[in-house]
Amino acid sequence: MRDHDYRSGDVSEEIARRAPALLFSLDRHGRLDFTNERWEEMVGCDARELLGDGWMSYVHPDDLSATTAQWRQQVEAGAAFLLEFRLRRADGTFRWVEIQAEPAIGGDGSVRQWFGAAVDVDARRRAVAALDLLAASGAAVAGTQDVALILTRMAEASLGGIEKLSSPPAAPGDALAGNAALAAGAAVASVAVVEDES
Repeated sequence: MRDHDYRSGDVSEEIARRAPALLFSLDRHGRLDFTNERWEEMVGCDARELLGDGWMSYVHPDDLSATTAQWRQQVEAGAAFLLEFRLRRADGTFRWVEIQAEPAIGGDGSVRQWFGAAVDVDARRRAVAALDLLAASGAAVAGTQDVALILTRMAEASLGGIEKLSSPPAAPGDALAGNAALAAGAAVASVAVVEDES
């Protein structure tokens, strides 16, 4: 173990700078007043642009209303909160993030500040959507040998799974749901052909 001659402030600054999560703090009114460097890397802007309510311009338009309403509700209640929404990255794609924040309570019992972290949960959300798609596909074809009905049900299940994803994959490896739908469709078609030949 190496000896460190860090003062308390130095260690805190180093942790905030190097942590793999997007760290932040809010003033007592719930307005962003600090972000670590990971935020700049994620969204591709100067951290000052995110301060106050600036971060909201990086939230997916479909998520903005619900996210800000939940955010404000939790801040007013002075309660810890956990939110998930899509955040625009530097490359213009959207990724699901999970934000958790805890209030720091002052001696008078009121919230004096908030501290929190955000983590990228996009891969987890896509994996869950892919599993849901596979389950729906299996349920759609169970108990029937009618090829036309099987293909119709598979198409309906695939469309439902695609709608759950609602944002394009950020990387080729994230295209799990699309690949699962294609594989499931091909498997069903193969089974139908084999049964037809026998």
